[in-house]
Amino acid sequence: MNPTSRLLHRTGLALAALTLALAAAGCSSDDPDNPQGSSGGGSSSSGSGSDRPMGNIADDDAIRIIANTLKADRAEWRGEVAVFHFADGSRDDPLSRINCSAISHLIADTESAELHYPDGVLDCTEALAPLN
Repeated sequence: MNPTSRLLHRTGLALAALTLALAAAGCSSDDPDNPQGSSGGGSSSSGSGSDRPMGNIADDDAIRIIANTLKADRAEWRGEVAVFHFADGSRDDPLSRINCSAISHLIADTESAELHYPDGVLDCTEALAPLN
């Protein structure tokens, strides 16, 4: 498999995993014992993402599921920006842009994402601009 095919294959797998995880969360009940989720970060936004492609899912649930799927160390909302923190990796790694692409399909058009790596921040809106 050539590098481009491998990259597209990984993108598809990441998007499928995130879609399934969000679909499962949308059907599950709230956990009153764990209001912050397992992402480790708080939420500055506690609304319901009714304009998200996966439907009405709470902000905390959405960011927790995406963070767990991407193996982020911590995640949080900063207004309309979903911020994911990684202890390893690089903002210049092609996988970072794959993650941005997958996230962009799961958050609302009014929301954006940032991936924070040891070597800097990748703004997903800027990273995906050449593709739009």
